[in-house]
Amino acid sequence: MTYSAVVQSNLLVESSYKLKINELRLVLFCLTKVYSKEAHSGVIIVYPEEFSSHFDLQELNVHNYFKNAINTLKNKKVLIKGKSSGKSINWLVEGEYINSRNTSAHIRLEFSPEVTELISGLDGNFTKLKFENIKGLNTLYSFRLYQLLKQKEKFLNHKRNGRVVAELKLEWMKGIAGLQNSYQDWREFKRRVIVPALKKINYNTDIDVVFKPKKIGKCVVGVEFSYICKKRDEAFKLPSRPRIKKRPRVAKGSHGEGVWARNNLSMLGEYELVMQNAQGNFKLPKKDIERCFQYAKIIGDSDAKKYYSSQLT
Repeated sequence: MTYSAVVQSNLLVESSYKLKINELRLVLFCLTKVYSKEAHSGVIIVYPEEFSSHFDLQELNVHNYFKNAINTLKNKKVLIKGKSSGKSINWLVEGEYINSRNTSAHIRLEFSPEVTELISGLDGNFTKLKFENIKGLNTLYSFRLYQLLKQKEKFLNHKRNGRVVAELKLEWMKGIAGLQNSYQDWREFKRRVIVPALKKINYNTDIDVVFKPKKIGKCVVGVEFSYICKKRDEAFKLPSRPRIKKRPRVAKGSHGEGVWARNNLSMLGEYELVMQNAQGNFKLPKKDIERCFQYAKIIGDSDAKKYYSSQLT
């Protein structure tokens, strides 16, 4: 039997692991076959035709997909983080692809006892996701981020003015998907990881998300995400160019000038990244590039100054 939801303990939601998309999809589909209120998930059988139907894949390609996924998933681990330490556990105790004359091709797998505790017999402290909202998330990070954002939905302290708000620490966000040693530059992490993930989330799921960095001084230490729930037929919409603010009547080099320049640079930068993700050849108009270069000079952002300078030469 296949249910319409994926249910996991919040310990698993907040855990750290790195899976390829074929491994992730296999895990998620198997979780739709687990009834979360029963004490044990048992052995799970997955057939190519049902898997391809749920993920809109070509059935002819699913057999190789299965073989690769089950072979690599058997060796993958997940790090469950406690208050003072972490525990590394296996995803599976059993997993094999079976294709013989006596039976239809299928995958047979069983989650490890430690994972089973986090997906079955749940009576609270869990996150439930509709399968229709996650099946189109074809990267690990888009799924992990969507999952973390939906986790906050039922908590009153994360609701403000009709939106759900979640502030996540930057290093922790990297850790949940095994990116601790990647994208040390905030601009690159934002452009290559966060913006593409949010495009997939906004297009495929039931929420519409915006974000802004949280800083200590000039250093980005976290990200504040906020979202509203939307109807399923709402499509991802490209943003309009933001209206930048006119220079206030303040002295050159003053704090007020810095605040103005930083806000305008941030607005144009966010707009540029979203548009580049949607349209790979997108570039800001030359006047806006010149503006961004000048804003970067005012606030002393050497990375941004170098980035926009290269577009002017």
